[in-house]
Amino acid sequence: MGRVLAATLSLLVALPLSISLHAKGATSKITISGSALSEPISITDDAVLSKFQVRAGPGVLHGSGPIFREDGAIVERRGLIFEETEGFIIDWSSGVVAEHPNGLPHYEIAFYVSASDQPVYVVYYESDSSTGNGYVYLPGKGDDLYPVNGTAMFHGHGFEGHWLRASGEWQNIAAPLVARVAR
Repeated sequence: MGRVLAATLSLLVALPLSISLHAKGATSKITISGSALSEPISITDDAVLSKFQVRAGPGVLHGSGPIFREDGAIVERRGLIFEETEGFIIDWSSGVVAEHPNGLPHYEIAFYVSASDQPVYVVYYESDSSTGNGYVYLPGKGDDLYPVNGTAMFHGHGFEGHWLRASGEWQNIAAPLVARVAR
């Protein structure tokens, strides 16, 4: 019975770890789709992709923390752990947008890593051409895309389930692409 329990526990630990490791790869493709586009947009230029990594921004921790024994006691402490405050396609410092304009064209942005055929993270994007502002919605609990994103990244801080401002860098890339392919 002990072997069965050990094998089951190993599988339960390995499965989320393999999903998490899969999601940690470098962004290899970003697609933009929506009814306002005559065709989906696919971004594969490494110089652009390197600016918009899926695992970036709040919720991403760096450094190393304590090392634990099986009984939970700390064996060794290593370095400091710090959380990112910038990255991805969002201007995190602006916080949650209380209201954003209604009626903007609505797009789905999908992020792929490595050789994955399936997106590892998906958000919604809207851009206001009259102001130049862009908005990104991070799906939250109850949204269809939340389970997809939950295996790759959880930003926390109350961001999931809300609209946030798109970063200027994302706006400079996405807005012209969308305008070029818009119907």
